[in-house]
Amino acid sequence: YVGLATIYSLEGNLNQTTQELQKALEINPNLSPIQLNLGLLYARGRKYKEAQSLAKGIIKKDPKSPLGYYISANAYLADKKYDKAQAQLEKVITILPNDVGAHYNLANVLALKGEFEKAKSEFSKTLELNKGFIPAKIAIANIYLKQHKPDKAKVIYQEITSKYPKSVYAYLKLAAIYLSEQNYQQAIDNFKKAADLAPNSISTKINLALAYDVSGN
Repeated sequence: YVGLATIYSLEGNLNQTTQELQKALEINPNLSPIQLNLGLLYARGRKYKEAQSLAKGIIKKDPKSPLGYYISANAYLADKKYDKAQAQLEKVITILPNDVGAHYNLANVLALKGEFEKAKSEFSKTLELNKGFIPAKIAIANIYLKQHKPDKAKVIYQEITSKYPKSVYAYLKLAAIYLSEQNYQQAIDNFKKAADLAPNSISTKINLALAYDVSGN
């Protein structure tokens, strides 16, 4: 059943993948990877009640296992119930205080709630645990943009492009900041770098053309 689930997943067949994992779980009801993947699929398919039911069953059997809380948090997050997602992720962190994914997900929930300072603190904790975790660095930069602090965001994006010169996203964000500052040449240069790394991106080519247009070149 797991093999079939993998095949259906590669085909993008969410319903069949879910059905095969349900069958697999009937045979191996305590197998964590199946529980986790099924819980995530329930959330993706907006089957929130099923996800929470699965999570509650896991927690009832083993309240010290982070798995049930993680599945529950993911379902609440997908359902945009951010306070409940936060509470479940905090339980995961209580059990696994050094779990990078839990801190990162909690930071994202806090950011979605508009609690930007708390979110930055959690993203920073994520980076303490994994210094090379680029999504956390990008997330902090994005928060600075939301707080109308483009200079601080720019420093982080520059650091990312310096250490990871294939980060298309960072080049695009830098280009957008330079464009807002009317620093057209820097905007063009960064759009060019992004276009070179992602030659099939039509939106990047359009943005590059617009930068040339507003610059008068």
